[in-house]
Amino acid sequence: MAFSPDGHALATASLDTTVRLWDIATLHGHTQGVISVAFSADGCTLATGSEDKWRGCGTSAPAKPSTP
Repeated sequence: MAFSPDGHALATASLDTTVRLWDIATLHGHTQGVISVAFSADGCTLATGSEDKWRGCGTSAPAKPSTP
C-alpha cells in the first residue's frame, strides 16, 4: 500500500488482482495517542478511544474504493 504525496489518497494492492484507490479523511480531537477505532455495524459511525480517556464518536462516510 502507498499514500499519495499529499496524504489524501491511499492505494492498495491485493493478490486477488485488484488495485483500489481510497479517499482519506483526517479526524482531529484527541489530545493524546489514539489506541482504538471501530465502525458501527452499518458503517456510518466511527468510535475512537484514546489515552486521553476521551471517547470520540461521530458519523462518518467511509471511503469507498474506486476501481478503474
